[in-house]
Amino acid sequence: MSENLVICPDCGGVVGATTASEKGPPCTCYKTVTTAKPAKPDEPSRKICVSCGKDVTHEKRAKDSLGYWCYECHEKDKLRQKPTGTRCPECGRLVKDSALVDVEGKRVCVLCRESLRQETLRKARLAGAPSKEFRREEIKNIYLMVGILIVLIILGALGYYHLIPHI
Repeated sequence: MSENLVICPDCGGVVGATTASEKGPPCTCYKTVTTAKPAKPDEPSRKICVSCGKDVTHEKRAKDSLGYWCYECHEKDKLRQKPTGTRCPECGRLVKDSALVDVEGKRVCVLCRESLRQETLRKARLAGAPSKEFRREEIKNIYLMVGILIVLIILGALGYYHLIPHI
C-alpha cells in the first residue's frame, strides 16, 4: 500500500514531515514559531537585522513591522520597493510604459487621453455653429419651459381666486 504524500507547491517539501527522507525534505512554509526567552533585566536586548542577520544593537538601523533592519539592507529594500514606470507628462502619475498612448504627438496615460478627448470634443462643439439638430432640440426645450410656465400661472390664478378646493 503506497502512502499519499502531499508536496508543498511553494517550497517543494513534504507537508507534515519533520525530517528529511528519501521522499524529500520537510515543508518549511508552516514552521511553528518558537518564542524567545525573555531577556534578563541586566542584559541589553539584541537587535538583529531581519534581512541579513547582522547585530545592529549599537549601529545605525531602521525599524518597521517586520523588525530591525541594518542601514544597508533598509536602503536596498527601499530601492526594491520603489515604484517603477514612466511619469505621464500631463498629470505626472507614474504608469507602466506600456500604458502610455500617443495623442497628438504626446505619450500620455489613459486617463489623460480621455480628458484630452473630452476637451477636444468640447472645443469643437463651442467653435462651430450649432447644427440643425441642436437648434431643434433647443426650440423643443424652450416650448417645454413655456408650457410649464403657463400651467404654473393657471394653477396660481385658480388658487388665488379660490377656485381650487382645499384638501
